[in-house]
Amino acid sequence: MPIPGRQHMYLGKHKPFSFKVLLFLIFSTLILSTPKTEAAQYQHFGWEEIKPGVWFGKVLPNFFQGGNVSIVALPSGGSMVVDTGNSEVFGQEILTKVKSLGLAPVRYVVNTHLHQDHLGGNMAFKLDNPNVEILAHANTCRDAPTKTISRMHERLPGIERGLIDLRAQLSALAKDSINATALEHRIQGTELYLLDAHHFNWAMPNVCLDMKPGEIKVIQDQGRRIEIRYFGRGHTAGDLAVYLPQEKLIAVGDLWGFGSGFIASDAGLDGREGSVLETPLTLKSISQLDFDVALTGHAGALIGKSSLQRAIALGEQTIAKVAEANERGVTIGALLQSMPPPEKAPAFVVDGWTSVVVRAFEEIELRRMWGLPLPNGSASP
Repeated sequence: MPIPGRQHMYLGKHKPFSFKVLLFLIFSTLILSTPKTEAAQYQHFGWEEIKPGVWFGKVLPNFFQGGNVSIVALPSGGSMVVDTGNSEVFGQEILTKVKSLGLAPVRYVVNTHLHQDHLGGNMAFKLDNPNVEILAHANTCRDAPTKTISRMHERLPGIERGLIDLRAQLSALAKDSINATALEHRIQGTELYLLDAHHFNWAMPNVCLDMKPGEIKVIQDQGRRIEIRYFGRGHTAGDLAVYLPQEKLIAVGDLWGFGSGFIASDAGLDGREGSVLETPLTLKSISQLDFDVALTGHAGALIGKSSLQRAIALGEQTIAKVAEANERGVTIGALLQSMPPPEKAPAFVVDGWTSVVVRAFEEIELRRMWGLPLPNGSASP
């Protein structure tokens, strides 16, 4: 069986050596020649102690992708890490921070969902502590080995082409400009990611929580109570949140609040593996908890619940528009024309918005076919 993430090339005598192969070899040499010391010098996360014993690592600007992470101190010794970044090199950066705080070993890792920027760094913690418990929802355990790995391979050519473009952009800038410094940071982070990606070591969750909406797994460590909660489908089918009731803090992964300024992502709607129709209901369940800080996967630390309430309202409005159009017999093509993506939105937002509208339409159609109402809090078909 081929090793996931391992790239193989065969240059047999019956396959001519092409110019494309030459370019690939040159590019691969540039990537693989990245000095190992650069990983130690590169800083991906900016850290802040949000609450006593809780550190939040926000991805610094000017990196092509990546999710925020959290470290929770355990009073009896060691720590819990919530999400682990894109790949092992970023997991190692989190682990370095853990050790600098005197919180090793990492006894628990929680993957909030299956996307690579939330579980790609797991291997760093597995290598450091073979007994680490890597917890995830059973749906994440089911889907990550196939969906997450295949998507990484699908994205690699685009990331590699993008790196060439970034280098060309950098060469056109004055070396001492602010834009050049930001671009250099992005290039370095991308190089480190690709260095991992071509020889990727996956460590999948080893504790799979078969939880139904509303269920809780409690970790009580002396005076600190940690609740791992599942509220239902939203961004994915296996979104977990980590709630600290005493600290009134919740780490929510990508359930809402991307900070992009665009309705679909900021409202937590997702057109791939979650449920558009169920998202507002899932978010309403979260809103019942007593918290004053929400640590998101991309937007940062959100104070209070106003962003959550806006996300719920935006989700309900979007679903109501799709349901009303479906009720009138509007085709999906006409619906997409009447609900265009935001003007000047980047390509990923346009694609995401289209996917959300189509997914909502299809979910309504299926419910209508089976005589099922829409989830509570949404318009009825």
